[in-house]
Amino acid sequence: MYVNADQHRFRTIGENVAVPPGEAGADTNNPGEILEEDIQCLDDDFYTVLKGSANCWPHWLDRLTIVDVGKALDGAIIKQDTYVWLSNSKVSCNNAAGEAITGLPGSCEISFSQGNCSAKTLERQAFL
Repeated sequence: MYVNADQHRFRTIGENVAVPPGEAGADTNNPGEILEEDIQCLDDDFYTVLKGSANCWPHWLDRLTIVDVGKALDGAIIKQDTYVWLSNSKVSCNNAAGEAITGLPGSCEISFSQGNCSAKTLERQAFL
């Protein structure tokens, strides 16, 4: 059976992991949008489902419609982007000494560059 890494079960609205109040790392000013237990991604074998932000990283789906998730206290509409979670197992980079290291979080930072910005991409950037 072939499983696609872009299935809806591997997507979330928002990328910041919420830490419950009272636990280490909790931030009442920026509580996060998703729970750790809701994060899952497909491993490179296209069979195993990995769970949690220690095994998966969020990739922004910039071509999807922004989702209205509610209203702020001032009445402004709160919008959020959609992310698909991908496996950390193939992420690699070089450290300061030039040695190859693999995996996230902490060891490698994910960054993207986009040469051509469409009107839709520019519109989304206003919400960041």
